[in-house]
Amino acid sequence: MRDAFISTTPLCEEGDWVAVQVRLNRERLVAHILEEHGYEQLLPMVKATRGRRTREQVLLPGYVFCRYQVRPFYRIVQTPGVLRFVGIGGRPVAIAEDEVDAIRRIAESGISAEPWRFVRSGDRVQVCAGPLLGLEGVVVHLKNAVRVIVSVTMLRRSVAVELNVDEIRPIGSDDAGMAFSSRALETCA
Repeated sequence: MRDAFISTTPLCEEGDWVAVQVRLNRERLVAHILEEHGYEQLLPMVKATRGRRTREQVLLPGYVFCRYQVRPFYRIVQTPGVLRFVGIGGRPVAIAEDEVDAIRRIAESGISAEPWRFVRSGDRVQVCAGPLLGLEGVVVHLKNAVRVIVSVTMLRRSVAVELNVDEIRPIGSDDAGMAFSSRALETCA
């Protein structure tokens, strides 16, 4: 009996953000139904341009965030299109508030963003200018562009935002090893 209790006990508390894995292309439907049933939900959307067409796309395909309720009127897993909670052994695990906030800010900023592979290592940076001021992430250099990657650890998913090198500054213990222009360091200091 004790094992059954442990396996159903969530690894999060009332009001924590949790991630729900959903069937692809069902993200909007799931978010809508959860909202109708009183859940605070987040489905980050961004504008994607291909050729001459611009359309909204889901920033983290296959996932919807929502606030967990311990004794819900409507169970999240009953929602059509929901596959499971992201967690351990079927138990939902809380997603860090700052990670959810970072994803929300990126989606609302209007800056070009796209889904990106999960990044484990790299240079940690902080955005020091523009609508994403204060946001932290990992920097990736791509030819003539700099991208800052914000990761949602529990989902093993990331989002890439293209920024100017002048808009970021190094943080963490390896500040000295990062190659940034002196103008960038002065701007962000």
